[in-house]
Amino acid sequence: MYAYSQDLRDKVIILYKTGKYKQLDISNLLSISYKTIKTWIKQYRETGNCNLIKPVKIGRKRKFDDKQQVLAHLQINPDASGKEMREALAPGISGTAFYNSLSRMGITYKKEVKYKKRYQVKRKEFLAQIKDIDINNLVYIDETGIDNNIAPLRGWAPSGVKSFTEALGFRTKRITLIAGYFYGSKELVAPMEYEGYTNTELFLTWVEKGLCKEIKPNQVVIMDNASFHKSAKVK
Repeated sequence: MYAYSQDLRDKVIILYKTGKYKQLDISNLLSISYKTIKTWIKQYRETGNCNLIKPVKIGRKRKFDDKQQVLAHLQINPDASGKEMREALAPGISGTAFYNSLSRMGITYKKEVKYKKRYQVKRKEFLAQIKDIDINNLVYIDETGIDNNIAPLRGWAPSGVKSFTEALGFRTKRITLIAGYFYGSKELVAPMEYEGYTNTELFLTWVEKGLCKEIKPNQVVIMDNASFHKSAKVK
């Protein structure tokens, strides 16, 4: 419904206060319904003003909005699933309503793996050792592999129907990728793909024929403590 401006309301009151115009006259003069003029003037008589009254919006009450309770629960149960959280915190609402509440709170479903055998002290010592090295001289190397028994973990399906995939029960093939990374230029160098796992002989071959052709004087090569990285020939 169209709302009249505050300026027009004020103009009606100004005309009314002059005493020269009746309510019907003001209605005709400003082309506003007589009923509306009566309402405004009545409001002015009762409250001393004819300000626009904004309606109070009353929406649906949120069924669950206790963010602190959720955070406290996750502090104690970091591995809790959405279903487990709902059953513990809001068993009386639907899963959809609970997940919508989590979304409004800014709580999302995610997880980053941290190894239990991580050493924070050694990590700080390592960062202190490299902090004065020019980033253009930092070269990181690492390997990663993919087995042939992996399968997509997600798929589309109609609501209420499960989505299935098939995967080998054991791996029969592994593809490994090894490469260097120039931290300063964000450049991938000497990438090599091969079948199987990395061993000392294979790693040394890659260092000699691949990596050494790419690195420059004064660059520092950084790698993890995998056993095949510790060969005397590599050093």
